[in-house]
Amino acid sequence: MTEVPKISTIKRTHARTMSPEARQKLSDQAKARHADGSFVMTPERRAKAAATRRRNRRKTAADHVAEAAALNAEAITKVFKDAIAQGQPMGTRLKAAQAWIEVESENRKLEIKQEAEDAKQHSRDELIAILAEKLTAGPAADMLRKQLGDGVIEGTVVAEDVVPAQATS
Repeated sequence: MTEVPKISTIKRTHARTMSPEARQKLSDQAKARHADGSFVMTPERRAKAAATRRRNRRKTAADHVAEAAALNAEAITKVFKDAIAQGQPMGTRLKAAQAWIEVESENRKLEIKQEAEDAKQHSRDELIAILAEKLTAGPAADMLRKQLGDGVIEGTVVAEDVVPAQATS
């Protein structure tokens, strides 16, 4: 069991630096937002906040290199193409092809990681909308239509239809 620190030992970061007038102003703004209902986090506001968090992240050296690579993508691709050209020795061609495949593989891994991170940022409503979109368009929709036949054309779920799940032991 972890011990909870005493209130007096918790470092207060903003309490000392904020004037009483500024603190009161922020309090009044929060009370006004709460009163008019704009304090509630809607899926749109949650997505905007997630985008802001990603945008405010400090750039690393890898970010700068990635930007430079994006600007010089044509030249980099030309180097790979020259390295696998017919006139090159077989060893050079194989190494270039292997390097090219590694770049593509790392890029795909990064895309998968970013998709997973984006999925974590979605609210329950957004996830349901994404799932509904994936199930109503493309190959998954075709497969479902074949399985269901022509019996079901469209359906709508309303809050009264949703039954909360119960945990079983």
